[in-house]
Amino acid sequence: MGVDANLEISNNFYVYSNSMRQQGFFSCFDEILTLVNEEYWYDDEEHFLVDPFHMELLLKGERITLTPTVEEYKRLEIETDSFHPTKLIRFLTSKYKEKFWVNPSDILDETNAEFKPNLFYQTEEWEHPDISDDQKPSESIFFQSLAKAIELNNVNLITVGKVNNDWTNWTWSDFEKQEENDI
Repeated sequence: MGVDANLEISNNFYVYSNSMRQQGFFSCFDEILTLVNEEYWYDDEEHFLVDPFHMELLLKGERITLTPTVEEYKRLEIETDSFHPTKLIRFLTSKYKEKFWVNPSDILDETNAEFKPNLFYQTEEWEHPDISDDQKPSESIFFQSLAKAIELNNVNLITVGKVNNDWTNWTWSDFEKQEENDI
């Protein structure tokens, strides 16, 4: 779950398979989270339309109204200055984490695969390579062991490495910090 190149909140998924023609980016689920009364997340002046202290959203079609406090944001280590989609997702996943997962059956339906394989492995924690520092997924212990586990059909071979995929490890990439670095 994240913010795509069009600044939309979406969940992109990638397919790598010996039974699919298309490899890599396949599709995105961008209807998981929407505004109740607006089509776009930004106004004409490109200001994010969500008030961090009063939210009316549709989360997987369910209307939610939230009035978070400053204390809630502080507890989650989320700054409310320059509120943007990434911070919104961080806040919402602290409350509705399970709603941001895409059902494996929905993913398989989206691929239109002729076969429907069983779920092999699912995780929320792994060592994510820092591609901004030229680290490649192919050099990551997690992705290397995942490839070997798939090859040998043995999930016990998977080594997660030094877990670092929580957002608190990647705040340098936040929108406002990118803008500061561009100046």
